[in-house]
Amino acid sequence: AESGAFTESNPSFRQVVLTARKLLGYTTTANELMADSAISAEALLIRLFSDALAYFEDEAFINGTGAGQPLGILNAPALISVAKETGQAATTIVTANLDKMWSRMLSPSKARAVCIVHPDTFPQLAALSRAVGTGGSPIWIANMVGGPPNSIYGRPLIFTEKAKTLGTAGDLYYVDFSYYIIADRQAMTMSASPHVRFTNDETVYKFVERLDGQPWIDVALTPREGTNTKSPFISLATRA
Repeated sequence: AESGAFTESNPSFRQVVLTARKLLGYTTTANELMADSAISAEALLIRLFSDALAYFEDEAFINGTGAGQPLGILNAPALISVAKETGQAATTIVTANLDKMWSRMLSPSKARAVCIVHPDTFPQLAALSRAVGTGGSPIWIANMVGGPPNSIYGRPLIFTEKAKTLGTAGDLYYVDFSYYIIADRQAMTMSASPHVRFTNDETVYKFVERLDGQPWIDVALTPREGTNTKSPFISLATRA
């Protein structure tokens, strides 16, 4: 009210500590290869190791334990695991799984989240259907004329072998990556030495990055109304 007294409230903060973790690649090459290759072998090594380090970055951001490596999404304290349906068969995905996962997403995250799935889940996704009265219809793929859809509930669908295999927790999950912090302390650097294996006439190449990552919320949130917690990280529990 006008001229009324206001009730004060104070937010709570915590300190997030990110420790630069070292990711390293190493190889030896014969000096003849470096001298005689029709292409720049060194440039090829840089490209290949750049791709390899990026692969293991993603692996850590998804599955990392936090012990000597980033804390990944699937080990996040705020992760919500949605249980399988009563009587649901092993290694299956049903429409109710997706419905309940979507209902547990933090509301602002529904406009930003992506759905990450293992390639082995495709047959299950392609066969999804929803009962309507005494009938039903497919809900993801209606026919095989065109390519499969690239979204679920309007959010991008990403197939990656970095997800867990079908039937395991982490084979299908929603994640809002805006709730994940990445500290890129040192971009990839390359160093080469002809001395380590001098007597073998080989050059040693070493590629190093230093980085860390972790979710920036550490607990699922309880909405003002209702008791089901919400999170930007939602996983489907094991179906075994």
